[in-house]
Amino acid sequence: MPLIETDECAIVPADKIGPGELVFRVAGDIPDVGLADRDLLIVEPRTNADAASGEFVIATLANDAFIGRYWKKHGARSLLDGAFHVIAQGPALRVLGAVTLILRDETH
Repeated sequence: MPLIETDECAIVPADKIGPGELVFRVAGDIPDVGLADRDLLIVEPRTNADAASGEFVIATLANDAFIGRYWKKHGARSLLDGAFHVIAQGPALRVLGAVTLILRDETH
C-alpha cells in the first residue's frame, strides 16, 4: 500500500504521544497484523532505517509501505505478518519507524 500524506487532523491525548513521534492512520483493515480501518499508529521514527528483530514497524520497499514485525538474520531484512509469513523482504527494505501504540477508532 502506498503512504499518502493528508491534511487530516487527529486528536491524540498528550499522554499517548512523545516528542518527535509521528501519527499514521490505517486505511482499510489489515487483519494479518491485527489492524482495523482508521486505527491510529503512534510511531517512533528510525532515522537509521533499522529496527530490532521483533519490533512492530512501518517499512517501505520501492514505492510500497508495509506494516509488520521486523526480522533481520544473517544480513537479510524481512517484514513478517502475524503468522510469521514474509510480507516484504530485501536489502532495500527501510524502516520508517517503530509502532509504539495503536489507538483503535471505535466509531466505525
